[in-house]
Amino acid sequence: MKKSTYYIRKKYELGIVAEKVSRPWVKNLLMVILVLYMYGAICLKYVGGAESFVAGVNITFWGREEPEGFRNAIGFDPYYLGLLIFGFFSTYFSFGDIQNAKTLQVVTTILRFVVTILMCIGSLIYLK
Repeated sequence: MKKSTYYIRKKYELGIVAEKVSRPWVKNLLMVILVLYMYGAICLKYVGGAESFVAGVNITFWGREEPEGFRNAIGFDPYYLGLLIFGFFSTYFSFGDIQNAKTLQVVTTILRFVVTILMCIGSLIYLK
């Protein structure tokens, strides 16, 4: 056994720690705080992802000269398309069982390579 002061000898989940507190409302309060935190984090991720998607597609295909190119091409605000895409993938990977984790890891790895390559190409185009 490790002798360090910081060695974790036993792991506790937040619910178990909250139940050990003498006040019964503490567990409910902690769960409400976690739900509100996750709701805020997911909202920020959706908004940021949709904005990045719209800006990336618009600049890639229409350049900086035509800032409304994506909107004109699809006929409505592309921000909502970005929200729909992020919502679909988040829902698909969130409500699956543990077997979806392998698919998520493969998709994430491929997307990271694609994004890295696109960022390098975009940087080279921007430097021209």
